[in-house]
Amino acid sequence: ELAAWHSSAVRQLERALGVVDGEARERLRAVAPGIRDRLAVIASTEGTRATRIHGDYHLGQLLRTSTGFTVIDFEGEPARSLAERRAPASPLRDVAGMLRSLDYAAHVAHRDRGGPRPDVWLPDARVALLSAYGELSPADERLCAAFEIEKACYEVRYEANNRPDWLWLPLAALERLTT
Repeated sequence: ELAAWHSSAVRQLERALGVVDGEARERLRAVAPGIRDRLAVIASTEGTRATRIHGDYHLGQLLRTSTGFTVIDFEGEPARSLAERRAPASPLRDVAGMLRSLDYAAHVAHRDRGGPRPDVWLPDARVALLSAYGELSPADERLCAAFEIEKACYEVRYEANNRPDWLWLPLAALERLTT
């Protein structure tokens, strides 16, 4: 499973490199060695959990109710095959997906709506999410970070194909996450 997870993550990077050009491609190429280094953690992780996961967990999959939140849409990431969506995966993939979603919310709110700078509230939001999830071992922290990078590579592909004006967001995230 770890080898398959790692191969899938590396494919996300390769596909991202294949859909961008110009300055975006140069920016991604510049951080690609750091991305590969951090993705290598996936293959070398020991003793991690694997289970059925949401697979497309982000803020848009939460509904606020009178008693808290309800998670919706358990169909998984639409770009993955049904077999991939049903395969056991690390629950840290969902955690990484929500971390990426918080990053999107912070940066878009600041850029498009004049909200607070992302560095004002995003670190606290990340800590709160990880704290609510539960204590992560150092190995789990590294694995979650690798999955977050994998997700950002997926986002490069998504934005290049669907919202090119948003490509800045996952590219900037990859630059931050690999330095």
